[in-house]
Amino acid sequence: MLGLLRKIMPGSSPVSSAAPAKDKSKQHEGQAQLDADKKDYEAFVATFQIRPGVTLMSFLKQNGLDHVMKWLHWLSPYPEARAFIRAELLSTRNGNPLWVQPSIGITVEGPGPKQESHEVLEMLAKVLGKQINLRFRPAPGAPYKLMEYDPTDDGR
Repeated sequence: MLGLLRKIMPGSSPVSSAAPAKDKSKQHEGQAQLDADKKDYEAFVATFQIRPGVTLMSFLKQNGLDHVMKWLHWLSPYPEARAFIRAELLSTRNGNPLWVQPSIGITVEGPGPKQESHEVLEMLAKVLGKQINLRFRPAPGAPYKLMEYDPTDDGR
């Protein structure tokens, strides 16, 4: 009887009904991560100051650096942006505002920054006057690689 039901209604087997549950679990995890990214972004926009009384986002807006603002947005595809936001939120919450930090360190899993992230990190190092150290691991279990963005580097 069960075999006949499977032939008539192939989507009703226990195996196929379990697959949507896994998909829903992944969707829930993905939504939870998006919610966390949005919450971090909103806190970052409101609180991250480059000097007393001046938020990074207001500085970027005043100076027409919209592409940096888009790169930092919580829906951007760049893991380096989310890592930057989280690192600076943590430092700020721990009582270490940007102006007392000797440098900025961020870590991501993945092949390294895409060209846009590379360019924005170079620009942020100059705007913030701080070296940015990006550690990334190109593959699980591989050693970390380091990229340094020097605020005094003029590209030569």
